Amino acid sequence: MSESGHRKGQAIIVQYSDSSSAYYAYAEGIEDDIIISSRYCPSNEDLLGKWIHLAIDDRSYACDTIQVIDDVFETKVFRGQVEVKINIQFDGRTARGMGMFYNDYFGYICDPNNVLHNTRDGANHNNVWVVRRNAEGLNSRWKVSSEQDDIQHIFPRPENVDKLETVVGVITTHAKLGDFYLVWSPSRPRSTICIAYKFCPSKSNLLGTWAEMRVNRSQRVQRPISVIDALYETRTIFGMTEFRIDFQQTRRFNPDYHLFYHEYFGGILDTLCIIDDVKEGGWYNGWIVYSQHSDASTYWRLAMKQTVLGPYNSPYSCLSPLQQDNNFNEPRNMDPNPPYRTRDRSRSMDRSTRHATRRVDEFTHKRRSPSPEVINVYKEPSRSHANELYDSQKNQYTSHEGHSTSSPTAENRQCHRSRSPEQSNFRPSQTVPGLSSMEQRKAHENVDWGPHRTKNVPPIRSATETPETDHRQDDQSVASTSALYLLDSPGPDPSPKLHLTSEEKELKKLKTKLSRICKLSLSFTANDSVSTPMQLHSLEEYEELIKLTNKFQ
Repeated sequence: MSESGHRKGQAIIVQYSDSSSAYYAYAEGIEDDIIISSRYCPSNEDLLGKWIHLAIDDRSYACDTIQVIDDVFETKVFRGQVEVKINIQFDGRTARGMGMFYNDYFGYICDPNNVLHNTRDGANHNNVWVVRRNAEGLNSRWKVSSEQDDIQHIFPRPENVDKLETVVGVITTHAKLGDFYLVWSPSRPRSTICIAYKFCPSKSNLLGTWAEMRVNRSQRVQRPISVIDALYETRTIFGMTEFRIDFQQTRRFNPDYHLFYHEYFGGILDTLCIIDDVKEGGWYNGWIVYSQHSDASTYWRLAMKQTVLGPYNSPYSCLSPLQQDNNFNEPRNMDPNPPYRTRDRSRSMDRSTRHATRRVDEFTHKRRSPSPEVINVYKEPSRSHANELYDSQKNQYTSHEGHSTSSPTAENRQCHRSRSPEQSNFRPSQTVPGLSSMEQRKAHENVDWGPHRTKNVPPIRSATETPETDHRQDDQSVASTSALYLLDSPGPDPSPKLHLTSEEKELKKLKTKLSRICKLSLSFTANDSVSTPMQLHSLEEYEELIKLTNKFQ
């Protein structure tokens, strides 16, 4: 790290773009390709396939003149593609049967052409040519080249292949292809464990079920599982398992996302900006869902469409009801790096399992990136797409009275996409004294009427309420609804309106148009062929555009 905050290291140039007049380079531990403007490159020299030393900023842009160095690995350019000869180790197969391999420098390498068809568990393959391949849905940026010469195969002894390990994990979803469940375990956080239906209790849908299982090195369960008591409150929405936990803000992962931490699940990202005003070191209580983020080495994000409780000075479940009511108004002089505590600290768990997950660090300190395959159902939606996805599906669930629990019926397993997210009977909002009609409409659209949400929301009194009027409120639901409204509204309006004024209607139309413009902007800039030239033209203006778009969408 230099004085200016730039990182220095080595990389290999893998591509040149005529449209942007820039080179692209791969470096260990950096998720995206490094962009190198031609002004930092030697003139009249073809750099494709060259190893270089360079300095980059925190946006993965070269910021100084590069220097060509000797090859770190044997390298060649074959048919216009950069290939590197390395040693790789077999790391299992995807749900579709594709072989996956691993190298300490290049990470996960896929074999879509089945070149190494004779591989098996624990096998090492030396002197293998690999070439760039960006495959959607895979945490892999390289593949085994179809042209090989002198590969050396090293296979393990047979007695070490079928060794099984006992792990505890939770079933998160059904596999889209194949008759099996997908499991996450803190013992193997980087891997997706697969359970064939034949090893599960019959006539049961096990989404959200915690179980003990015997797993081989290929992340496949080899014995019937044993269902155990749930470690955390669980629910199933849209065929995905969510967990309600206490979690604490630790730091910003980047300018847009906050990183939270939980002792069992590890790092949690708020990639959809569910929490608006995050307090440094604050404790929160809410739902999380499985979602890999390879750059942050996290496997969880905050779930959509929920009311997150907090911030608090300590875990929500450890507070008394009075503290839960008043904690929002207490001064928060929190240590930004307090000890991690949860409501489940007293549970009897294996020490190695309890500490299997740890806080993420800079990319230079991690050996491996996350699990090779990001299953499609685990794929994290974009922030603009998230609300559209929920709104387009929620009407299908209004006839249901509750969630799928951790033990749904067998019938639900065959039609799990039609299960209800909580109790989705969106009732008409009741009029709340002290709030304008616009504020009531906004609050009604954001309130989740599910049983998990309302039962834990602390009552908060309106500024207009007095002791004289408090005892006259016989309908407790109105008071609870008022509390929820006050969380999301800007404040009480002394002159409530029953109907939208013409100005409010016009403002609503303008907001709708602005939201549509922002969504279109995000859709265009998601394409590298559009965003890369924009960034090269003016990085500052591009970042300002993205920041404004995310703010007003």
